[in-house]
Amino acid sequence: PAIVDCMRALVRNGGRVLEPACGDGAMAKVFEAMGLPVEASDIHPLGYGEKRDFFSIREVSPDANIITNPPFDLAADFIKHGLSLKPKKLALVLKATYWHAASRGGLFERTRPAAIYPLLWRPDFLGKGRPTMDVCWTVWRRGHVGPTVYRPIARPS
Repeated sequence: PAIVDCMRALVRNGGRVLEPACGDGAMAKVFEAMGLPVEASDIHPLGYGEKRDFFSIREVSPDANIITNPPFDLAADFIKHGLSLKPKKLALVLKATYWHAASRGGLFERTRPAAIYPLLWRPDFLGKGRPTMDVCWTVWRRGHVGPTVYRPIARPS
């Protein structure tokens, strides 16, 4: 599935993964297949993970990587809360144009991501054979200083 291509494009090294918007477990299953320890949850789980509201989490382990595809209307809240937990890495799938809105300029400046990785293909999240949304990974790394890297990612073969 498309989400598998997204995960393989992003995950280059190991670590503990917190997947707080796991839905049916598509991303969490990829992490598990890669041999990574995964803690999957969702406020409305679809047969996978435990029922938990991401915004109720008050702390994570220092080696935690929070990696998820948040509901797009809650993306800003996921960014703010995720970063407040001080994970090793926060990586979110966002619409490719997410940072193009003037209303998000301040959020970008306050949270300055380490990298933005636009995907050079449209993932077929709904499995209908006609994907229409361009997406990118936006990644924050604890301790990152400097400019945001912008590097398109080709679809893995």
